[in-house]
Amino acid sequence: MNTLRRLERAFRMRSTFKPSPPIEHGRTLKTKSKLGGGPAPPRFGERVLLLILSREERINIPGDLQEEFACIAAKHGYPYASIWYYKQVGASACPLVLKLVKWGFLVSAWRLISRIL
Repeated sequence: MNTLRRLERAFRMRSTFKPSPPIEHGRTLKTKSKLGGGPAPPRFGERVLLLILSREERINIPGDLQEEFACIAAKHGYPYASIWYYKQVGASACPLVLKLVKWGFLVSAWRLISRIL
């Protein structure tokens, strides 16, 4: 019975929650993020980030960047937040690509050595 009351209370709280309306920037109306917060980050930047990140990193890093993006967009506007997001993706991409190249080289070298031996 206690579990049923908790579920009812959670449903009531969820049904009364009203997310903020989409923010209008200039000519276009930006869509909301998956988190339900403010505007969504640029799709291209998100996809590039997801291509570069490993499975473990895909859990936390995009969500953290989305939260920061929403705060910056609310404070400084969508164009500034988009530039910030692309800078973050670029700053994250350099070390991650180097790590992928390094590990790829090591794996291919290991396979070559194991074939020779």
